[in-house]
Amino acid sequence: MKFSNKRKNLIVLLAVVLVGAILGAICIHKYFERKIEMEQERTKNAYELANWIFWYAEGGAGPITSYRPFREIFPEENIFEICRLTYLFLKFYERETGNMLSYETVMDYFSQEFEQDGSLRLINNGKHPEMLAFAEWAFDPPQGYFQYWRDIDAIRDLYLETHEGVDLPWSAFSPKMLDALARAEADPDYVLDLTSLQQAGY
Repeated sequence: MKFSNKRKNLIVLLAVVLVGAILGAICIHKYFERKIEMEQERTKNAYELANWIFWYAEGGAGPITSYRPFREIFPEENIFEICRLTYLFLKFYERETGNMLSYETVMDYFSQEFEQDGSLRLINNGKHPEMLAFAEWAFDPPQGYFQYWRDIDAIRDLYLETHEGVDLPWSAFSPKMLDALARAEADPDYVLDLTSLQQAGY
């Protein structure tokens, strides 16, 4: 009789341990599954944020949630092989915040999919704080982005007003000429002379 009770107790104990192990395994599996999902979401958000600012805003179609190098700038767009809109956007950011993010830094960021340690190059991985600060300023809330397009319109109007009769295509604008445009848009006393800059090879 005692043996039978012990056997029953052992069976119950084993059943409890087995059920506990199964439930524990399920919980652990769900934990790691959720952790993977969160990491995938973080990666997706990082790509979407960077690409929205530097790609979609330049005429791309829809959010891009994977690695995409910066779009190639063809000579007919700009003979200096720079994206003038992105260049000006960075100038506006510097003017509004006092923080400088160079065009070269942006190009370098988009030149590689992976960091040197083999991890994904993400705007929110802690290794590119200057890129993240710019993106957050522009995107959340998007006051920087909307102000940017207002400033672009103001620059176009300024150019037309000050260089009436001068046929200078946007594709011929050098970085120094874009710097001068951004400065003239911010400072009414600045004398804008793009023709002289062009003739000097700038």
